[in-house]
Amino acid sequence: MKYIINTIKTLLFISIISHIGYGEMELLKKSDNRVTKSYTNDLVAAKAYYEAALKGEFQGGESKKDAFLLSSMQFVNGWSCVHIGFYRAPDGDVWYVKKAQNPVHEYLGSKVMNLLIGPLSPEVMPLIDAPGYTASKLLSNFVRMGDMMNKDHSKPIIGESRLEVAMDLMGLGDRNIGNMGYVEVNGQLEAARVDFDASFEFFRRDIKGIIDGYEADKKRMESAIEDIYAIPDTLFLYVLGDAYKGLWEAGIAVDYEKYKYLGSILIANKYELSDPGQSLIK
Repeated sequence: MKYIINTIKTLLFISIISHIGYGEMELLKKSDNRVTKSYTNDLVAAKAYYEAALKGEFQGGESKKDAFLLSSMQFVNGWSCVHIGFYRAPDGDVWYVKKAQNPVHEYLGSKVMNLLIGPLSPEVMPLIDAPGYTASKLLSNFVRMGDMMNKDHSKPIIGESRLEVAMDLMGLGDRNIGNMGYVEVNGQLEAARVDFDASFEFFRRDIKGIIDGYEADKKRMESAIEDIYAIPDTLFLYVLGDAYKGLWEAGIAVDYEKYKYLGSILIANKYELSDPGQSLIK
């Protein structure tokens, strides 16, 4: 019986080779317990959406260009001569505008971080009439690590481990304490993060070293790793697909060769962090 089941699984893998990329295929092989017809079909659909969005094939939809215009925002505070500081959007929301090191990474990184830790990271928009600049929505009541000494520390900060795992998974190399802190939500202090243009620097983050560090504090990290592992693989592809689509709608071309494996790398890192040895990314 076991032989028959394994044969069926093998045939299933062969049947989807032409539809699933190498990264996804290997992940499926290394996770036999998750191989079901529903799962593989969902992954094929998510991969197809990811590919089409990355190539800019979704045309004719509602344009979001107006939402990406710096000229539509009112300067509030900062250095207006170089377009750095706080600006108010027509709907009244306040955004922080800056010259990003990598505006595409800033935008994509914000989307991935929001997937991993929820609305404890700000929404980010590239500005099409100010190339290289991004606008980051003000994170209400955000307290930076550097300012914590002036605040009440009687309450614990929840979610610090999950934020740490999220940053490791997405290769967020910048660990400046000015970009990390907390926000108060329903009376609780929740770990939060801003600034994402140093995302996807996988070459700077050694996965093995990260995992060894987790082992030293396994109990604290276990729950955070489980929470992130529970995020479906397909969601990584759909979230990035939506982000690619948003960039094309804003008139910003995305380099297919540069980003075609990004979804696979994030998924692989999720498996590696939760069960060392599964990832293709070494």
